[in-house]
Amino acid sequence: MIKYFQRNNWKGNVKGKGDKKLDILKTIKKNIITGKWWFSAHALKKCDEREIDIEKLVISLIEGEIIEDYPDDPRGHSCLILSYIKNQSVHTVCAIKDGSAIFITAYYPEPLNG
Repeated sequence: MIKYFQRNNWKGNVKGKGDKKLDILKTIKKNIITGKWWFSAHALKKCDEREIDIEKLVISLIEGEIIEDYPDDPRGHSCLILSYIKNQSVHTVCAIKDGSAIFITAYYPEPLNG
């Protein structure tokens, strides 16, 4: 069963000092492993539209890396994670809400020209 989170003005929050970028990634990965993760309704819709396998996406995020960090997002600290499903890159916007990882959206990035 896929868990989902209905966004109602969510506010992610990473507490503590140090490198917040590493803290949020570590927290997201830990939450995936321990089952503390949710998809927003938007993320579920977009994964379905884009034919992204949700189970494979969650598994791929354990090996993912942050490529953009948004510590000052007005809704709370979030980040863009690059991971791979069958050697195809996928981008996922993630945050932390109430101690759980929230997946906000996911997409296959456009290939770079040049």
